[in-house]
Amino acid sequence: TDPADHTLGLRAPGARVYGFELTAVTDVRRSAAEQSRVSIYREANLREPLSGNVVRGLTITPGAPSAGSAGSAGILVFGASNFTIAGNTVRRSLADGIHITGGSSHGRVVGNTVRETGDDMIAMVTYLGSHWQDRLQNDSAWRNSLDQPGFFVSDIAVVGNDVADNYWGRGIAVVGSRNITIADNRVRGTSYAAAVLVAQEGGYGTPGPRNVLISGNDIARVQNTTPPFVPAGWKLPPPTGHGAVEIHAIQNAAGDLAKPLVFDLLSLRGVAVQGNRVEQVATDGVRMGADTAPNLINDVLWADNRFAQVGGLALRNLLPGTGSARCRGNLLKGQPVAGACTLAADPVVTGARLNCAALPS
Repeated sequence: TDPADHTLGLRAPGARVYGFELTAVTDVRRSAAEQSRVSIYREANLREPLSGNVVRGLTITPGAPSAGSAGSAGILVFGASNFTIAGNTVRRSLADGIHITGGSSHGRVVGNTVRETGDDMIAMVTYLGSHWQDRLQNDSAWRNSLDQPGFFVSDIAVVGNDVADNYWGRGIAVVGSRNITIADNRVRGTSYAAAVLVAQEGGYGTPGPRNVLISGNDIARVQNTTPPFVPAGWKLPPPTGHGAVEIHAIQNAAGDLAKPLVFDLLSLRGVAVQGNRVEQVATDGVRMGADTAPNLINDVLWADNRFAQVGGLALRNLLPGTGSARCRGNLLKGQPVAGACTLAADPVVTGARLNCAALPS
């Protein structure tokens, strides 16, 4: 009942929760781990790695008609590895439905249902922290840590989830993270922004994502509907204009882009968008490069997607001179789709590198 502290916290390796309902009473949107409804969170004094955790079969729902189900995320994963988030229902969290950050790695998010959230329905975000550009240039120890496990959110499989009808944010978002698979999900009713986003965002201090596979998803009703639930006092913002699948690297200062080490960390490489069904979209089916500097995005594949009822272009490349992409087998209402694509062969994109049989259940 305390909006400032209502988390069910998993704080030890192997801690697992299964199969019950959690309600909460919220007031305003918050951001701390204590204000998420369930949190797998590695505290600074924990000597052991946080590994082997499970959140499965929970229902996270508001405790009162005017409340949310969580002041921040419905389910937060921070600094964990080898985890499973499966078969849960998250309804009306004030922030993301499921949020994975803090260098979490080697996990799966499978078969969850997310509805009517106040931000992204599922998100994997890597933050570099303040003044990271100076640290990259001048702190060799910090620079070397980029290659260590636990720095980037990585090797996460988001598979078979059903997400719909948030009133702000994106559907499934990959921001600054690496080796991610988004497959066989159902994404509906993203009234404000993209159904699936792959992004580097300078305003949030995030690097460029790498090796992201977006495959076999069923996407519909993007930026052309009104959300079924809007909190009292919330004013709906105008849609962003994102494509149903949006790929961009934005909000970067010219001085940062002029530094080779910084530019390399900002660059977005290796995204495959293949075998998806995209329909009922007010804007473009897939859009790449909006507000993005030249050469920041490369090695993108658009293959075997099926588009219908698209308000803009099925495929839009806003970096045709520098953003290297490969197009093949895409259809709009059964007809081949041309795209501004320059790659002669498919880039290598594997997505998450996981042994799911070894993950806890």
